[in-house]
Amino acid sequence: LKIKNVAGLISVAPQTGNHGVSIIFQKPEVYATKNLAALKTALTQLVISLDSYVKKDSAKGFIELIHLMRNADTDTLLELAVVPHPNTVLTRKVYLDALFHTATSESAKAIFKQFNKMNEQEKLIAIISLNLIQTVDKDTLNQAITLLTPTASKHVYLSIGSLVSKYCQSKACVQGDLDVITKKFVDNLKHCKANTRKDEDRIVNVLKGIAN
Repeated sequence: LKIKNVAGLISVAPQTGNHGVSIIFQKPEVYATKNLAALKTALTQLVISLDSYVKKDSAKGFIELIHLMRNADTDTLLELAVVPHPNTVLTRKVYLDALFHTATSESAKAIFKQFNKMNEQEKLIAIISLNLIQTVDKDTLNQAITLLTPTASKHVYLSIGSLVSKYCQSKACVQGDLDVITKKFVDNLKHCKANTRKDEDRIVNVLKGIAN
């Protein structure tokens, strides 16, 4: 097969680049959107399908809700948290379960902003769910700093250490981007001086987080 241009002359194929990509396997970029109406409908329908017992389409509805949440921005995810529903308890459980499985930077920021309103069990699951996130931006790291308190659990240090690692894998990891969060880790080491077993556990947890 010979390709000719409009003048009837044989054309030369354009040069290809030296960076190969795959439209099948390459991970697409995700752009956060305002899709609150669709989210409200999906959440409401899922809660109804879970009322009293789990119905045959409940799993499908849960997956659809997560897909929508993965395309939502932080503000939209926060608005979804306060959507009124007669079954408030079940709605909250379903919302948090889906939020913890969303695994985006936007969902992480939504978790951080609601963290203090969660009970201890919800906080634990929320922190562990941060390990599911693959793409991390600088704003997510900045907001994660609020969880790095002297009384933070080992899961907090490990999960946030994992977020920093993933940020560095996908970004240039300029040291200036990590100055604040690095200082927070170092400050919680307290010069590695442990006066009690609790202090010793904290130091070990911080060092494990840094190792991540």
